[in-house]
Amino acid sequence: MTERPMSWWRRPRWVKAVWISAVLAVAAFFVVLGELDKIDKWASALALFVGLLGLLANFLSAEPPAPTPEFSERLRRATEDLAVAVREQWRAEERFRRLQDPFPLPVRWTRADPLITDHWANIRRQSGNTAPLDVAGELADVLETFHRIPSRRLVVLGKPGAGKTVLTLRLVLQFLEARRPGDRVPVLFSLASWRPGEQSLRFWMSEHIAKDFPALSATAPSGATWAAELMDHVLPVLDGLDEMPESSRSDAIRHLNATLDLEAPVILTSRTDEYRHTIESADVFTAAAVIELQPLSLDELVSFLPFTTRRTNGEAHGALTTKWTPVLAYLRESGTDAVAQALIEVLSTPLMSSMARVAYSDTPADPLELIDIRFADTSVLEKHLLNSFVPASYFPHASTGTAPLGSARTGRYRPEQAQVWLTFLACHLSRLGTRDVAWWQYIHGVPRAVRGLAAGLVSGVLFGLVGGIAADPAIGFAYGLFFALAAGTCCALDSEPEPSRLEARFRGTARPFLLRFPVGVVTGLALGTAFDFPGPIVLGLGLAFGLAVGLHVWLDVPANVANASTPLVVFRRDRTSALAQCASFAFSLGITYAAAIIFTEEVSGGPMLDLPLGLRMGVEFGLAGAVAGAVVGGVAYGRLGACAYSPAGAVAAGLAFPPTDSVAFGLAVGLLFGLAVGFTVLSSRAWGVFLLGRGWLTVCGRQPRRLLGFLVDAHRRGILRQTGGVYQFRHARLQERLAEQARAGD
Repeated sequence: MTERPMSWWRRPRWVKAVWISAVLAVAAFFVVLGELDKIDKWASALALFVGLLGLLANFLSAEPPAPTPEFSERLRRATEDLAVAVREQWRAEERFRRLQDPFPLPVRWTRADPLITDHWANIRRQSGNTAPLDVAGELADVLETFHRIPSRRLVVLGKPGAGKTVLTLRLVLQFLEARRPGDRVPVLFSLASWRPGEQSLRFWMSEHIAKDFPALSATAPSGATWAAELMDHVLPVLDGLDEMPESSRSDAIRHLNATLDLEAPVILTSRTDEYRHTIESADVFTAAAVIELQPLSLDELVSFLPFTTRRTNGEAHGALTTKWTPVLAYLRESGTDAVAQALIEVLSTPLMSSMARVAYSDTPADPLELIDIRFADTSVLEKHLLNSFVPASYFPHASTGTAPLGSARTGRYRPEQAQVWLTFLACHLSRLGTRDVAWWQYIHGVPRAVRGLAAGLVSGVLFGLVGGIAADPAIGFAYGLFFALAAGTCCALDSEPEPSRLEARFRGTARPFLLRFPVGVVTGLALGTAFDFPGPIVLGLGLAFGLAVGLHVWLDVPANVANASTPLVVFRRDRTSALAQCASFAFSLGITYAAAIIFTEEVSGGPMLDLPLGLRMGVEFGLAGAVAGAVVGGVAYGRLGACAYSPAGAVAAGLAFPPTDSVAFGLAVGLLFGLAVGFTVLSSRAWGVFLLGRGWLTVCGRQPRRLLGFLVDAHRRGILRQTGGVYQFRHARLQERLAEQARAGD
């Protein structure tokens, strides 16, 4: 079971402190304004909520029950569902990359340098046996090789493009095909996002699984997530030690050695040179056998490339003839030639063989053009193959006239369009220093000034209309100005929000709920009492504000774990969550504004306004509005939003506007005010900033209007690969080359 320290919200003094502080603050508010008669109304309303919240808090913060047979059965089912989800995810990925078409590349490996391997006695788990194990093999034998290692720890090394990811993908699939109920589930983790100085491996992996498989983010009876409970049932496949920051790699190896249990199995991949450098400053990975991938031989190329394209002239003299036949014959006959040597060296890596296959086997292009003196330089040849990959991926098959495997619609994207969009994407990722294509980070492609101006303009217009319709153009201008400044400042300075999801859960939510709900209740009661609304309206506002601020910590409905999270699923979940939160705030504040117009009595008529009374009421309303603005801004943007929206809220509530006898007019203005508030909340959510980023990039011609559809299509064509809720370029070298082309102006 996962250990859980006693949460601070289980300690009654903290809950009491929240409530006492809230009560004293509002009481002082009315005392300062001389409205002692309102304290009785406000306190009576608050007492009802305190009693209800006390019952609710007891339910939410109850101690988790002890493990039961039902818990063990649910854990078993979750493990089996995870195995199904992982298998389906990587089977699809294998198809999109065409690794099985016509058959996997013949990747081979040998035992690595003993100097970068632990003692064989440690690997064998036998202190007296120091003989090396025979761990050499080829792709079809990868699972057997892994099972030959008593420690069940394996490090896979190779040069860039040597096939490390292909090998680990096949290992995962073979493991799952042979898996029996109760066995561990192999899960692939990209190490690029792990920071060993900040997160333990176990915690980071559980968070990773919870994001990729949404149902496992739900709370188990123990109070931990199901993802955390499953960690003892997972076989970690840690991909890409070399993709971590150099300063973190040594810490990662030390962390693995210090924290892994004796029997914990692990698979780790890295580029050879980076791994060698890492262990020189740290240590070898304890008890791990190390293998190194070997380049493809000419014979292996001959047995693969001709079968990736159709015949040209049938069989000549009993031999298969394809467009690759003369090229491979040249390589056999002229192996010492500089061009032949360069071509053999480049094609010996599975990555470049795959690039060549897409560029020539799937298009009318003739691979004989590779036999050219300009390709005697391996770097020039590699760039040529990488440059050809994207256009070839969008070229219809010459043999069938159809789009490449898995594309959404034939001819949907022109090659030159896709080249521009993918090149921008590669540059965008390079600027961010990441390999993850996360849709919520597209906002970084928009200048901060543009973000601020766009958000400020929309917010200013909406709130300006509210003030102008409810009162007069001068008040409308004040509304628009203050809210435009608040929205523009927050959108320009705020970092990108993370996507969220709706998830219906109650256990384990006491802490966020007890922090948010009382703040909302007190804000609603303060507004209702300040405006001297009737008692039922005050109660309704307290409840509406409390739920608007606190309810969304309950409102998340997880998807089935058998459906692994995809970028499109993450997008849809966040959109639903964003709209739900927008609606809750729009309703509560829209109703408040409508009630203020309908129920507030005019202070005095005519020009002989009692200035002391008017000033006192303006301050009273303004302070209540400032609290509401700070709450909404704080929920949306944190401390920055609280500071920015507090003055705007004060202006909205403090400026005088004539009351109306028309309920319809009041509700209409309240609806418009709610719409403006909804935009404020939406502009702070991942989906909202994505809409802004997508709009700007589309106008600039850097990305298509249907951006997610384009990314899905690029994934199906094998240009991108999916890793949980994000995409990545198929290989880091492809991303780097596209960015290089942009910088060079190619």
